[in-house]
Amino acid sequence: MFTRVSYCLVGYSCRLSEDFVSVKIRRWQKGVATPFDYSLLRRVHRVVLTRLSTIPGEESAKNATTMVGVGLHNSRVAVEGPNPAWGDMAGTESTRLRKHLDPLVVTIHHIGSTSVPGLPAKPIIDLAIGFEQQILETRLPEVINRMQESGYRYLGDWKKRGGYFFEKADGQVRTHAVQVHRADSDDLRRLLRFRDLMRSDPKLVQRYSEVKLLLASVLAHQRGLYFWYKSHWLNDLLLVHHGPNAWGEWWVSARYPTMIQFIQRSIVRTLTGGRSGRHPMAV
Repeated sequence: MFTRVSYCLVGYSCRLSEDFVSVKIRRWQKGVATPFDYSLLRRVHRVVLTRLSTIPGEESAKNATTMVGVGLHNSRVAVEGPNPAWGDMAGTESTRLRKHLDPLVVTIHHIGSTSVPGLPAKPIIDLAIGFEQQILETRLPEVINRMQESGYRYLGDWKKRGGYFFEKADGQVRTHAVQVHRADSDDLRRLLRFRDLMRSDPKLVQRYSEVKLLLASVLAHQRGLYFWYKSHWLNDLLLVHHGPNAWGEWWVSARYPTMIQFIQRSIVRTLTGGRSGRHPMAV
């Protein structure tokens, strides 16, 4: 109980600081961050990483149960034990989508935690599809239509960051999530970099497993906070350089939605029974 309260207090206080900076930059500073903004974001990030560094190394993937199928309600936090079948499920879905999207598609990748052998994950298959820039500029409505015909719902784009998000779900139970990017985009390279780093380093897999399992256990009913903590750990890992403003520069460029925006879209999704949704990162 004390651990849960502690993580909530630290998380919400830090998130409020980030939201203050976010509103300050977007509304009052025309998108331009100041040295104060970078300094505050850096301090918040250090607090979060320090909190996560106290997670004991005894949490193990062995403590997570493994489900046979896939699917997770949008309001739940659940981390299942590593399942060798996830790779086969991703391969089957990739083959099916390629038939719907050929000859437009360039490549389809299995991404996220289910793509890493031995890593606990939420039981949702994540895929990333790469297209040529010209296809996305001139034939995006056709791409969206083909995805919808294959059973996916379009949830929009990430505005200036690019990328388009689709989900396959039964009501509010999501089974598959697909991100669409330019085949040569930085965002797609970032997704693949996480996967490849994890696949090549068993120690990283072990540590990330410990972080996910502890957060899932103490924040089982705080889905937004769970993903927020996890994103600090993951995105710090993926930073290309670690200068004094590195985290702030990345965070400002990511344009994360504020806590209020997350809550608003969660309420709308609940009231509509999952029929209404937006790109998870759209501001």
